[in-house]
Amino acid sequence: MQPDYATPSELRLVQEENLLLALDWAWQTPFYQQHFERHGVSRDAVRSLEDVWRLPLTTKLDLRSTLPTFRSALPRKDVEYVFSSSGTTGAPTHYLWSRTDTEVMRQGGSRAMGRVGVAPEDCALIIAPMGLPVMWFCMINQYNAMHSGVVPLGASSPGQTLDAIVEFQPTIITSLPIVGTRLAEYAAMTGRSAALAGRRCFHCAGDYLSNARRRRIESVWGDRCYNFFGLSEIFGPVAGECKCRDGMHVMSDRVLIEVLDPRTLQPAGEGEVGIAVFTALWQKGSPLIRYQSEDYVRLVSAPCRCGRTSPRLYYAGRSPFMANIGGHLVFPQRVEEVLLGLPSVGNEFRLTVVDDDHTDAVIVELEPLPGQRVDVAALSQALSDVLSAHVRLLVREPGTLARDEVKPHRIYDERSRRC
Repeated sequence: MQPDYATPSELRLVQEENLLLALDWAWQTPFYQQHFERHGVSRDAVRSLEDVWRLPLTTKLDLRSTLPTFRSALPRKDVEYVFSSSGTTGAPTHYLWSRTDTEVMRQGGSRAMGRVGVAPEDCALIIAPMGLPVMWFCMINQYNAMHSGVVPLGASSPGQTLDAIVEFQPTIITSLPIVGTRLAEYAAMTGRSAALAGRRCFHCAGDYLSNARRRRIESVWGDRCYNFFGLSEIFGPVAGECKCRDGMHVMSDRVLIEVLDPRTLQPAGEGEVGIAVFTALWQKGSPLIRYQSEDYVRLVSAPCRCGRTSPRLYYAGRSPFMANIGGHLVFPQRVEEVLLGLPSVGNEFRLTVVDDDHTDAVIVELEPLPGQRVDVAALSQALSDVLSAHVRLLVREPGTLARDEVKPHRIYDERSRRC
């Protein structure tokens, strides 16, 4: 069976078989033994894929408050690595990583890279912190699985990154979406835009990618920009775009994704946005069963135009970075589509939600691009329509807004009452 082209019935059989094996393995860990028993779940509670709802959710607090060895059944001799999450929204989670984890991750990486045409002749420049956070390791292996070259640059200054691009001439740049536009901004300010010349694919991961920022990246780097999704507690990429760029194909034979309504924690409807819950469908070094993430996504099961039948994931954002404005969940990506869709607006912005006589109001700070003028009245009205709230626009001097956050916190909630 080719997982990307499996029929729904073929995929279901594989998922069910892998789920039962993963649960048998999880029952061997002290954490899941106690977790299941505390919620009154017996070992034979799940006999089919439809029974997965009987299992309790695992939360980030569960992971943060227990030792990695407590959540694993691996003997010490089988531990290949100890990794962590990035800690973007709090204390990092730590977990044990096995050689089997590496094999499964490379399978996912090779599928994701194969969909977008990565070849042995390619060389990828990886701009990501090296250390305990796992994502750099996944990035290296996704290209190695395709026999492509890798430049593991790490987290470097813009100047060092441009030097590496000139010296090593990579065909692929891999980093956060914001890095694509910030490097272009730095190159323009320092007279080094020639360093970006050439046709290079830009592979984005680690944060949301709006289509507006995608277009800006492509205008600078000269080739296509593709989006990938992963999470540290499993690996990356769990999902990735094909050349149609209409959603990210999920590695569904190895990762089960449920989408739950955030209010009821019941299954959301087909194509509806909700909280993503992940289950690793193999004997993972640190098993992960029904992990309630902070990611809001929607899943579409209809086949893609490319012919692949694997479910496609569309990423909305993370709960710590959103706000409820006027009774609607607002993610930075939605605001960014409006702002960066205008040729006069710069790449950075900040949104603050405040009380205005017991009504939600929004202050949006942005910068114009050098030499450009922002139509404040028209943009304020456009944002008001999108946010269903009064918007006050503050145009700052270029370079005023902070650029020191790797994953910028775009929305700040300063209301005395939180929705």
